Amino acid sequence: MGDLLEQLDSLRALGHSSANLASGSNNQPHVHAPPPLDGVRQDILKRFDALETKQRQILLEWPELKSAWNRSLVITQLPNEILFRIFVYVSEQPKPKDSRKYYVQNNEDFLELGLVKTELVKLTLVCRRWRDMALATPSLWRTIDVGKTSDWMNLALTRSGNATIDVSFPSGFSEEHATLLTPHCYRLRSLRLQSYSPCVIRIIRNILPALETLEISSNWHVGLNAEDCTDLGLARERFPNIRALQLIQNIIPGDPLFYARLRKLSLKACYFKETVDLDQFPGRQTRSGGIALVTILALSASL
Repeated sequence: MGDLLEQLDSLRALGHSSANLASGSNNQPHVHAPPPLDGVRQDILKRFDALETKQRQILLEWPELKSAWNRSLVITQLPNEILFRIFVYVSEQPKPKDSRKYYVQNNEDFLELGLVKTELVKLTLVCRRWRDMALATPSLWRTIDVGKTSDWMNLALTRSGNATIDVSFPSGFSEEHATLLTPHCYRLRSLRLQSYSPCVIRIIRNILPALETLEISSNWHVGLNAEDCTDLGLARERFPNIRALQLIQNIIPGDPLFYARLRKLSLKACYFKETVDLDQFPGRQTRSGGIALVTILALSASL
């Protein structure tokens, strides 16, 4: 009997202990166990895993297949020599006619300011090989037709390295343009401005050993006189290789030697900086001293 009572006491003590644990006497929050995944959810998770694996494989394989496809095309297998000729042809397209005409009626020999465009950037998008070759050839980036922003100008000046450059400004020439171009003055092969800006003096009055073509236009109209003209300070010592000159409403040097190397000369409403004998001027001579094209309109011999 005594043994039976002891066993009952032990059971009661065990019951109280279990009740305390169940009631959270240890102050721990009770967390219900998540329900077990049934077979349907397990199948969905397996399919998710399989799709993720396939997606990673596709992302890795897609660019490899595109590269293999591009390499298989005949155009991407052209020799570098042919590619270079294609790039040069595209980057040196003829100048388009400009809508603004600077000649008087019945005198269509007067040069028009045509601005150079380049389609070279499009070629760099064909494939990686074409892009790499274009970027590795500085002379392909020498044609710089500056738009309303200086982004393209800055990029082309960098990519053209030490090659000579042909720069055109159809939308005006600013102080920012002068700052960007000044360190590259020695590389200027041609400079074209559709409208005059005082900022260009910073460029023109440097020594320009490579300059062959200079075209600067102004908003000319009848009735302007010498005081309205611009003095660019042109001098043969700074332009030893000048071959083509087009100016509108500018003051020009009267030194005949300045024009000795020219092959094309086009002047409109210009004034000589000093008194000069027009009979000695190349455009008035019977033989133009080697100049192939001379057009002179409203030229005055002195101020």
